[in-house]
Amino acid sequence: MNTTKSQRPGPIAVLGVYNAGIGSFFIVASLGAPENIERSLLFGAGLFALVVGIGLFHMQPWARSAAIGGYIVNIIGAFIHPNVFGALIAALILAYLVSPTVKAAFTRQADAPSTASTPHQEVTHVG
Repeated sequence: MNTTKSQRPGPIAVLGVYNAGIGSFFIVASLGAPENIERSLLFGAGLFALVVGIGLFHMQPWARSAAIGGYIVNIIGAFIHPNVFGALIAALILAYLVSPTVKAAFTRQADAPSTASTPHQEVTHVG
């Protein structure tokens, strides 16, 4: 087993799938929205959540930063349109995302060498 590669914390996998699922739901819901502005907002929020969810699942450091920003906006929105339950859930997720353990996991992932960006070598055939 490779011990240098960062292991994804279980709740991050769940959070990634949750965000991707909510994002997909919002994208589909945008298709039935009656107003163009509503349609655009739902689609934009859905696309954001979907991309962030996939990024979180794959331990991309940018996704953690984007999720923190998104959950801050979510909390603000929950106070504008009163939703105590939504604000509480978003605050708990935000607290988890800024915890030292999660920050360290994403930092280790950012510092780890990427195998996806290795240069391709050309193979020449002699014959």
